[in-house]
Amino acid sequence: MTHIRKAIPEDRQVIIKYVSDMIGGSDQVEVAVKEVDKFFQQSCYSVYIAEVDSIPIGFESVKNDSIEGADAVSEIVFTYIDDKHRRKGAGSELVRGIELDFKNQGIQKLYTKVNISNIRAACFWISQGYQFESRLLRLNQGIDYYVLGKEL
Repeated sequence: MTHIRKAIPEDRQVIIKYVSDMIGGSDQVEVAVKEVDKFFQQSCYSVYIAEVDSIPIGFESVKNDSIEGADAVSEIVFTYIDDKHRRKGAGSELVRGIELDFKNQGIQKLYTKVNISNIRAACFWISQGYQFESRLLRLNQGIDYYVLGKEL
């Protein structure tokens, strides 16, 4: 069974590894360090760890800043589950845990952005009840993204 908990500073290195694995590229570690440092230094981020037998197997970061004109909306920035634990329910448990926590905080909607070429991720989010809301053209390095959202 997957246990979900809030991340602590001691989780920083494993989260850097996960983010680095996700983004790839020649400067992936440098970029990952900058991203993860934001998670721990800026109060607008909440980071959760998924673990099995007290061993981290994934994480999720959520940015708590509401979008201008939209109160009680938060963005799921990164979600990662180690390859060995995918398709076993850990990602679903992580998402359900985050949704419950944010609903209890008064958040009414969560959304995430998915690279349009990442079909597996888009299918995962749709299976979690997230719905297509928009397509962002050439957002990051000329890549298009889907925006998927869910009312809590």
